[in-house]
Amino acid sequence: MNYQKEYAILVGQVDRALFILEQYARDIPAVGRAGQLLLDALLEAEAHFMEQTESEVSQHCSAM
Repeated sequence: MNYQKEYAILVGQVDRALFILEQYARDIPAVGRAGQLLLDALLEAEAHFMEQTESEVSQHCSAM
């Protein structure tokens, strides 16, 4: 399984969902909160992904 591709697909869909939620966030506070939860999760996953990628690059460079 290509996790990077799957991650990219998931991020794209979450981004689309966030765009839709933003349209209703001012009128419905719960929608704004749901959008914020998704955004927080997306940012946390991105940070984890970047840490893992940097670690893999470091390991690869060290092996050379």
